[in-house]
Amino acid sequence: MKSSIYLAGALSALTGLQSTVASPVIFQTDGTFKLTVFSDLHFGENPEGVCGPEQAKNSTMLMKTVFPCEKSDYVHVLLSVR
Repeated sequence: MKSSIYLAGALSALTGLQSTVASPVIFQTDGTFKLTVFSDLHFGENPEGVCGPEQAKNSTMLMKTVFPCEKSDYVHVLLSVR
C-alpha cells in the first residue's frame, strides 16, 4: 500500500495532476463525460533490466502527452507496483 501511495504521488508530480478522492461526477453542459483510463502500467518491475526503467519512462511519457490533449473529466490510472 505504501508503494502505491508513493507512486501515486510521484505520478502526480510528473504529470502535474492532483489526485482527488470522493469527488462527485459532473457532466459537461452538453451531457458528455470524458473518461481516460490508463491500465496495466508496470512501474518498479525488473529495475536491473533494460525493459523495467524504459517501460516506466515510456508510460510516463505517454501519460504526459495524453493528459493535456484529452481534456478528460476523470482520469483513472491502474498500476502494478512491485
